[in-house]
Amino acid sequence: MTKNKTWKMLLTIFFVGFLTACGDDDNPITDVDNNPFTGVDNNILSFSLSLGENTWQAAIVNDKIILSAPQGTELNGATAHYTISEQASITPDPAGISAWNEEQQLTVTSYNGTSRTYKYTVRHTDVSEAASFVLNSQAEVDAFAESNITIIEGSISIATTQNAEDPVKNLDGLSALTEVLDDINIGGYYQGENLNGLANLKKAGSLTITSRATGNETMLTDVTLPSLISVRKDFTINESKYYKKIAFPYLETVSGNFTVNASVMEQFNVNSLKRVDGDNGFIIIGGVMTQLELPALEVVNKSLYIRGEKSTNELLTINLPLLTTCAFLSIENAVKLENLKIPVLKNLTGLTLSGCSVFSDESLKNTLNNIESIAGTLALSGTGVFDLNLQGKKVGKVQIGADDSTKEFIITGDEPFGSITFTSKNMNPPTLKGFTTVEDYILGTNIESNLIIKDVKRINGNLKISYPSMGTVTNILKDIHFPTLEYVKGLDIDILGEKVVSDELDAPNLQTIGSDGIYLNVHNEQPDFSFIKMENLEKIEGQLYIKARSSNKSQINKLDIKEIFPKLKELTNVYIWGFPKLYDYSSFKEFIDNGMITTWKVTSCGAKPTLQDMKNSPTGDFTNN
Repeated sequence: MTKNKTWKMLLTIFFVGFLTACGDDDNPITDVDNNPFTGVDNNILSFSLSLGENTWQAAIVNDKIILSAPQGTELNGATAHYTISEQASITPDPAGISAWNEEQQLTVTSYNGTSRTYKYTVRHTDVSEAASFVLNSQAEVDAFAESNITIIEGSISIATTQNAEDPVKNLDGLSALTEVLDDINIGGYYQGENLNGLANLKKAGSLTITSRATGNETMLTDVTLPSLISVRKDFTINESKYYKKIAFPYLETVSGNFTVNASVMEQFNVNSLKRVDGDNGFIIIGGVMTQLELPALEVVNKSLYIRGEKSTNELLTINLPLLTTCAFLSIENAVKLENLKIPVLKNLTGLTLSGCSVFSDESLKNTLNNIESIAGTLALSGTGVFDLNLQGKKVGKVQIGADDSTKEFIITGDEPFGSITFTSKNMNPPTLKGFTTVEDYILGTNIESNLIIKDVKRINGNLKISYPSMGTVTNILKDIHFPTLEYVKGLDIDILGEKVVSDELDAPNLQTIGSDGIYLNVHNEQPDFSFIKMENLEKIEGQLYIKARSSNKSQINKLDIKEIFPKLKELTNVYIWGFPKLYDYSSFKEFIDNGMITTWKVTSCGAKPTLQDMKNSPTGDFTNN
């Protein structure tokens, strides 16, 4: 083959191939530098709806077409506008679709036959209204639905005034509401059985619900808000004898106070509630449940107060498994309560159990098992507790009310102990084990005789004994003994009542009364102070205050301080009141003359000498003056 023939053949092959490539319109160009059309794209590039003057642009995310429109917007009958990939097709044809309020599926098929399905959905956005609403008729509630409002930036009041012609019987017109920034007040004239119309409510500024009997109307019995998550201020369910079910299953926080008052409550569901932050705390009054479960509650910044009616209270168990923060916990009138479970709570300001008559020593032991400190008061009144063991725990004050004369009350603790307050009609003060020093010791008793405060050597604060009036009671307090007491900062003995007589006030080892002094409120008919036996008392650092209970009956004409306190060496402040026949103050003369008494006051006595009168008198006896 010659060179010319070879070149002719090559040129022919090249030319034919070139014409084939350029002349075939059905095949894509394969040169990538020219961005060839491949026919594989099946995308919706844009989508919108228009109706009248309104247009809504949709967002396209992966295989989803999401169109946002205000709550209540009517989209049925709207015209669709869209763009899709080049030479692709879409089915069904959007032009033939009118039900745009509903979900739709649109399939885009590419030029080469591959398909992709898009899901169209409508997302309704909130409609906010910066106003407050008062709805006192059913017509007004129903009309509210037409507004499509989802968020009220003000408040809403419902059935707060009586409307006999058109009372509010349901809240269906409020079904779009998700949030009220200020107050929601459902008044006592609401005649519905439930709150179903507020099923979508998630947030409230404050919430108040009231129910009352106004006749034979249907009353609110089911207080359920299934979507409520938070209340920014107070949540109050006012007293009612009708609420049987109270349920807020998704409620997590109440930033104000949370009060529930429902005497016949059978169900109480706040199973998601984590915290209550108000100054008055979390208050639950009433109920006929056997168990109170607060499974998610972690924080009550102030008080958790649970009170029932003695006649109807069926509570056996209160369970607070996650409670870690609570200032004050009070349980009242839970007459069948056996278990109070606070397994992770370590520190309290105060704990009160009152009227919990079957709550036993073992019950309290289990309750306090993990408690490390009660900074304020542990108060027990009308319980089945008689053996209180507080070893290893710091307690500011123990306050006991007990009246079973057949039993002995025992307090076991560490040295030094906090304050003790013990009140009883029939029982002697408690036996103390493990300590002899207390902060304050306060007794209120109607015991007839031999009141013995044993085991105590030192009281860093005050010792106060009162004999409370019990109406027609005729008991007579005959003897008070402090056999081991050596020091007390203040001694206050308030012996009250017309028929109360003390034959002996005995503190043989008491040496010092501190800066709070001694206060003696003496029975009317005592002829002298011989019943006081404090033969080793040397110091009264504060005021000596001696008072007659009924001054017009007092027969005392001489106050012999040396007879009362024979070893007294230090006395600086004296106040005597209410002895109309008292003229002789001679026993104080040596404390006056040596300058030790600097404050002296006598009121409502036979002679009322001033400090200067006492200094000027040679004897301090003003009998013949």
